[in-house]
Amino acid sequence: QMYVGTTTRGFNIFPPSDQVAHILRKRNGLLDDDVWGLLEDKKHRLWFGTFSGANIITPDQKIYSLIPNPNDRNSNRIDPIIQTGPDQFILAGDISGLILIDELKHTIEKIGLKEGLPSSDLFNLFEDSQGLIWIGTLNSGLILFDPQKRTMRLLNKAFGLSSNHVTQVIEDPSGKFWISTFGGIDLLDLKENTIRSYTIAEGLSDDRPSSILLDKKTRLWVTSEKGLNLLDPAKKTNTIFSIASGMPGNGVYSLLDINERIFAGTEKGLTVLEESEKPLNGSSEIIWNLRTYGRPQGFYFLNFNGNTADITHTGTFWWGIIEGVTVADSTVFSQDPKTSPVQVTGLDIMGKQQFFIEPELVKDADTLWGENKDTFYLKGNFNVLNTDRQRGIEWDSLSSGFIPENLSLPPNLNYIRFHFSDKLPQSNGDYKYTYILDGVDDKWSPVTAEPVSENYNNISPGYYSFRVSAKKGAGPWAEPSVYHFRIRPPWWFSWWTELGYLLIFIGALRLWVRYRSRRLLKENVLLEQKVTDRTTALSTSLENLRQTQSQLIQAEKMASLGELTAGIAHEIQNPLNFVNNFSEVNTELIEEMNKAMDQGDIPEVKEILKDVEMNMSKITFHGKRADAIVKGMLLHSRASSGQKTPTDVNALADEYLRLSYHGLRARDKSFNAQFSMDFDESLKPVMLVQQDIGRVLLNLFNNAFYSVTEKKKTAPESYQPTVTVSTKKKNDMIEIKIRDNGQGVPKKVIDKIFQPFFTTKPAGQGTGLGLSLSYDIVTKEHGGKIDLITKENEFTEFIIELPVKPVM
Repeated sequence: QMYVGTTTRGFNIFPPSDQVAHILRKRNGLLDDDVWGLLEDKKHRLWFGTFSGANIITPDQKIYSLIPNPNDRNSNRIDPIIQTGPDQFILAGDISGLILIDELKHTIEKIGLKEGLPSSDLFNLFEDSQGLIWIGTLNSGLILFDPQKRTMRLLNKAFGLSSNHVTQVIEDPSGKFWISTFGGIDLLDLKENTIRSYTIAEGLSDDRPSSILLDKKTRLWVTSEKGLNLLDPAKKTNTIFSIASGMPGNGVYSLLDINERIFAGTEKGLTVLEESEKPLNGSSEIIWNLRTYGRPQGFYFLNFNGNTADITHTGTFWWGIIEGVTVADSTVFSQDPKTSPVQVTGLDIMGKQQFFIEPELVKDADTLWGENKDTFYLKGNFNVLNTDRQRGIEWDSLSSGFIPENLSLPPNLNYIRFHFSDKLPQSNGDYKYTYILDGVDDKWSPVTAEPVSENYNNISPGYYSFRVSAKKGAGPWAEPSVYHFRIRPPWWFSWWTELGYLLIFIGALRLWVRYRSRRLLKENVLLEQKVTDRTTALSTSLENLRQTQSQLIQAEKMASLGELTAGIAHEIQNPLNFVNNFSEVNTELIEEMNKAMDQGDIPEVKEILKDVEMNMSKITFHGKRADAIVKGMLLHSRASSGQKTPTDVNALADEYLRLSYHGLRARDKSFNAQFSMDFDESLKPVMLVQQDIGRVLLNLFNNAFYSVTEKKKTAPESYQPTVTVSTKKKNDMIEIKIRDNGQGVPKKVIDKIFQPFFTTKPAGQGTGLGLSLSYDIVTKEHGGKIDLITKENEFTEFIIELPVKPVM
């Protein structure tokens, strides 16, 4: 730091960075230096809760004050502040109670003991996912406040909490609530009405936590006077961070989770905890890197207030401290710690420490000592040619530590060991090292305190990179240092021998190619003859397949006709019964009329004639109904001409639904199901190929009744088979929906149901052509589309959309 003294304005302190942290205090416009509440609202205004009331600072740096009781200075303390709506805020204090502010309505409402508040010593506020306000008190437990209904519920020690002193409440993704008290941590499940407690007995460092936080991995962070706890309910683990772990102090009071980094405000500065993405030693143990920020980074006051931390939309950090508010730019915490990477300082080759020297460095006055320091060489006694280079050791240059750059070793000198050292400006502690030789090691070495690697022997020829990293105490691992070297191959693997091998291989390959080419020419002639024979056979098989397919399609149509005929036979029986019954009744009425005429009872004759006339009209009605059914049968059995005719879609769906139902009843007397119709009565006749659409509807109705019948065999007695058909007009489309509550279509076969010959029915009960033909009729002949919505064992719904124009 730099201290710059002036003659009249005191002195200024400049930390060694451009992002200077500064202090906002009472002399800057705050009501009080004791700040215990902090919030940035949706309009980017900052709210401060102090011992003397609340301050609001606008983006243009204007400061406003809110004093609950101007006449009583002792009842103006504001601690927590939350925003519950675009213009709604709730403030609380240890004496003033709740203060509800609605800027839109220009109202400020106070709720205290007189208004039914169980306690006025309020310490914290939390709004849950249901809009309820959880109020922690200093002596009464939790108050559950509904701001809409203005109702309150008290949860205290008698309810099951560990203590009536509640410091914070948070809600996890499952809807459970974590509550920190002066008795430990409580996990409250309102749905199950259960409470589970975590105390020192379960591994907490202290039973009086001051703040809690759920991170992105739903792990619980707990602050206390005796360290920072990390609880992982999923893994059932508890990690304690304290001075022994690298924290500046054991007292931790404030927490923030920003970009998966935990910002912990302690009694001696701010510590940022970051989880290492990949431990260097390859173990499953989670490694945490701790960085502490204090006075050297511009934090003049280091003791943080509890639950008083926030980050604004601009990335500025704000913390309540003993002497006001600390403000810091986010770039202060984005800088990586300055750590010097570990350096390779020496090499052992073939079991002996190797010293490297360039011949040109040897001067006349030089004295060179031997490896064991028991021999020295003077001028005239040192043979410059007897150097490492004479043994085949090569390098480009030597570093300042006399370590060769781009070291190249002959194949017989492939037994190596590395020495390294480090100087890390981190927290106190011993140095620890880990290393890996790429191409030899599969994972990083176990952590060791020895600044030397294991011996690597019989290293194969190739290029290698030796990586080593170090850390000091609980500090972060330094960026690994990399040392590159090479083991040269023996002469039989040199480039010129490999070139000779390559030329020999190319010559042999060329002879083999010529030999194979001649054989392939002969085989090609035989292959062409076989292809001609196979093509002729395939053409014959294809023609047979087309004929078989035509026969199967015709069979499917005839099967459809048979089902329709059975339904018509049953359906036509109803109007014929009416015709027969009314004919018999008319015969009896005529006999009565003759008797009345003989007796001259003219009024009786007229009454009988009215009954005869009514019966005749019913005979005519049911006769026409039977005639329409027969005509429909003839239309269905007749080959489709493809000519579109005006068609009443509702009547068509009604007719074929009944025909399908009665046809199934005719074949199986035990068959029973309900069907219903929901038709759009506003539909007008449209141009359709009536016979083809009728076939489509009949096929879908038959499939629906089959599905509900099969489900009825295994379903409970309460199950009622139901088939529903509905019509609806959608812009220029006619939509027909056919839904059943049967077995549904398995997910794995949905993509296949419209393929020819695919069926889910047992062998002998389906050809697999019904849905395929229906798909072609709807999409190709009418330019529409047919979709399927289904859920296995619940329902199936076919949706037909026909782009038809109404009859003019």
